[in-house]
Amino acid sequence: MRFSLIFIFALISVVLLSSESEAREGLEETFTVSVNPSWKYWEKTDCRMATDENGTYEECDSYLESETNLTNDWIISAPLDSEFTFTLNGTNFSSVATYNFSYKILTAGGYSGERHDIDGPDYVEEDIEITSSSLIFNGNNSVIFSYNLAGNLSSNILINETRGQYLGDCVRLYAIVTLERSNNSIVEWTKLYTSASFLPGQSFAEYSDIYCHPYTPGAWQTPSLHFVAALTIISFVCVRKTRSA
Repeated sequence: MRFSLIFIFALISVVLLSSESEAREGLEETFTVSVNPSWKYWEKTDCRMATDENGTYEECDSYLESETNLTNDWIISAPLDSEFTFTLNGTNFSSVATYNFSYKILTAGGYSGERHDIDGPDYVEEDIEITSSSLIFNGNNSVIFSYNLAGNLSSNILINETRGQYLGDCVRLYAIVTLERSNNSIVEWTKLYTSASFLPGQSFAEYSDIYCHPYTPGAWQTPSLHFVAALTIISFVCVRKTRSA
């Protein structure tokens, strides 16, 4: 009788554990992806309608905010030759599925399918993958986990062998972070996070060429010494030829 009770208790325990495991497998994965270091953006607050001679418009105060979660306009703000880290935090990842957490960083010459008319020695016309990394793992059902993928925007990365061009401060980049779930080599779903274009060390999400080509007041109005010297030499040669004739 005692043996029968023990057997029945064990059988019930197995059934309950099996049911709990199946319930966990049926839960949808919950996760967030972040990047370090953070980037900055201006957050609007206290918006109100204002009117002047040009009409009515919305006027807002703003304050500086930092962000690490991958949103619509995220960027990698790490300077050249420094590290960055992507972090995946999640739960309810299935123990019978395989997950691939990865990133790749590319030059932004053809970003968004368009060519950008940017003059400069560091401009790259086509998207070139400069660095990537991936991590493959199995889930553990309801246990909370955290995985990191680190990288470096190294100035030793060759991006154009013909021109001998390496990654520099004025090379526009963008990044793609991917989380993929597969079962028996069949991809079940994929989540993509594509960044805005950015320059190494750009701290704000809004892209601006001023990070690379700062505006110098009066630059067009004041000729350089090289230009003046060239004009002087040309004038001198012309005078010599005129006199010789």
